[in-house]
Amino acid sequence: MPVLLKIIDVIAAAAVTIPMFFYIIIKMAVAKKCTYVPKIKKLLVLDMSYTLDIVRKRQLYEAITCKDLNGYFSHVWTVHPCSTVIPPEREQDTYGRITITPLTSIHTFIEGKIGRFRKLRSFPMLNFLLAQSDIFLYLDQLIGKEGITVVRAGDPYYLGPFGLALSGMHKIPCALRVALNFDTFYETTGHLAFPRLFRRRWVEKIVERYTLKRADLVAGGNQDGLNFALNNGARGKYSTVFRVGNLIHRAHFQPPDQRPDAENILQQLGLTVKCFQSPFPGLSL
Repeated sequence: MPVLLKIIDVIAAAAVTIPMFFYIIIKMAVAKKCTYVPKIKKLLVLDMSYTLDIVRKRQLYEAITCKDLNGYFSHVWTVHPCSTVIPPEREQDTYGRITITPLTSIHTFIEGKIGRFRKLRSFPMLNFLLAQSDIFLYLDQLIGKEGITVVRAGDPYYLGPFGLALSGMHKIPCALRVALNFDTFYETTGHLAFPRLFRRRWVEKIVERYTLKRADLVAGGNQDGLNFALNNGARGKYSTVFRVGNLIHRAHFQPPDQRPDAENILQQLGLTVKCFQSPFPGLSL
């Protein structure tokens, strides 16, 4: 029976994928490029670094709200297409429609699920594609409705093709951020960037070269990330480094005497002042 379910799952998933593929191709073909520079700039960010739950628990709002670049973008939509890939506390929250949460007056957080319907949990591939089609079509409408001017994707593997499709359908630029050197990561650990999606490194290589060559801008998180992008097809003229300094919470820039006392937290972690005493006599840290 499991084999039969897998066969049905694959066939049904193909039945969803093929119409979506032609929809994207046709819309790309008929889309017209904007011939003027819009005065109001709006940004759509595809980013799977954090779910909204993690942002709240770890107080990572700065990593989201910094993306407007001090008001350069009048509104920013941050999107995690499949946030429940990290299992939520309640199993029933794994499936369902997208959720839209305003964080500030100019920041909105959107989350998709790994499955659209709980009743289809026995057909994970079909359910995943239905959920991703749901959020993709929503973002397609959102770009047209809100006049979004730039799409930014957070990796060259899943979010890269996702972002390129949306940007191509609306003829707006797509920026691609490369967080690390994925070649070194694979050589060092033997792990794929998206093992459940691609299964083989050679498949990831095909995808990364496709996206890196076609992005309007490629930004490495550091020089090593940029070198990886350049070695795998990114155009040097349209590549740069976007460092992570603006992601750091502002509390870390306060003078030490103005920061809240962390003694209780250190004790809970088993860390005390003695742990930080200098190993050199007469020299204190």
